[in-house]
Amino acid sequence: MSGQIIEFDADRVSSAGLKVYEMIANSLITEANGLRDDFSELKAMWEGPAKLEFDTQVEEEMTYLLERLKELSGYAKEIDEAGKEYRACESDVASMIQELRV
Repeated sequence: MSGQIIEFDADRVSSAGLKVYEMIANSLITEANGLRDDFSELKAMWEGPAKLEFDTQVEEEMTYLLERLKELSGYAKEIDEAGKEYRACESDVASMIQELRV
């Protein structure tokens, strides 16, 4: 990566955009919980030899899905904190440069 410059625009990582992202992730969590409820209703109607295997598989998959969605929701907070830290560092560097010019 020698010689390459990584540019980051802290202003593009706005709190409003992150709030929208977080709302979408939370909405997906709500929908996944609704899907889990739908599967519970199906479970009550189903009989037969594959019932237990189906129930177990659905529960494992739903647990996995909800864990991933909660991780996604948490990323918004982490990105927001990183953006704040970056802006503070950027301000510190600008102040140091200004002091050098004096």
